[in-house]
Amino acid sequence: QTRTEGDRKCGVCGKEYHVRPSAIKQGRGQFCSSACRRIARFWKHIAVAGEDECWLWTGYKIRGYGKFRGISNSRNAHRIVWELHHGQSVPEGLFICHICDNPSCCNPAHLFLGTTQENTADMMRKDRQAKGERIACAKLTADDVLKIRDLRADGVSGTLLADSFGVTP
Repeated sequence: QTRTEGDRKCGVCGKEYHVRPSAIKQGRGQFCSSACRRIARFWKHIAVAGEDECWLWTGYKIRGYGKFRGISNSRNAHRIVWELHHGQSVPEGLFICHICDNPSCCNPAHLFLGTTQENTADMMRKDRQAKGERIACAKLTADDVLKIRDLRADGVSGTLLADSFGVTP
């Protein structure tokens, strides 16, 4: 069978399809389906770099994580990349974790499946959890704690120290 002017090959999935001449004149028909059109639109938001480097999401982000809006919902970009790369949905109850600890990274080589416990263990192993002053609701600084310890060792009561530093005993 010979190819005609309207025969095309999808740049996303490689499927051959036919486009009406009127659609070609209107600049449409670049993809075989709306799903492939969305995938192409999705990849436009990723700055693909070297194999070992982070591929950064350049679109909309929430708390550093790339967000992509499909037809009706917004999803994390790194989850979509993992699903496209592996050809399956993320199993129920699992997360897509980053080896690189960069929330906007979409390099499939930097992503792995993990449970809540595995993700937390990875965070703690890398010393990325908030401690001390880095905890959002912390009331004392490291210097405050050292002062309190010195004053307590000198015999100042816990109640007086708590009142002085604006905390409970």
